[in-house]
Amino acid sequence: MFLKHVNWKPQPTQRNSLLCKQRVKVTMKRRRRINSTRRISAEMVEISKGQNQIRERQKEVGKKFKEIRKETEKLKRETDLISKQSAANQLRLDLMFQIVKARADNDSAKDALLTETLRELMAKTRIGEKASF
Repeated sequence: MFLKHVNWKPQPTQRNSLLCKQRVKVTMKRRRRINSTRRISAEMVEISKGQNQIRERQKEVGKKFKEIRKETEKLKRETDLISKQSAANQLRLDLMFQIVKARADNDSAKDALLTETLRELMAKTRIGEKASF
């Protein structure tokens, strides 16, 4: 009741100090928000750099895998070719051994047949070699 009759107003210094305190609180909140935003954006930049590095490494690994696959396919083809050549050599050696055995047994008919078979086989392999180049 007493206050109703008296027109009490805060002293100018009190009013200014209250306003100043409020401004300080608001500016502190803004600064915190700004600082956290800056920190978050800096972290996002670092994360994006890390992601770019990961992508580059994945591309490198992918290229290496492709190279390894190509090399593996090449080695498989070479292995198959060597295997076929080895089988053909073994067949020729077997025929030669049988020719030598037929000559040792004086079996000229068998000798002639085996010799002709060996010549045909050699001709086929020569044609096959020319076709592969």
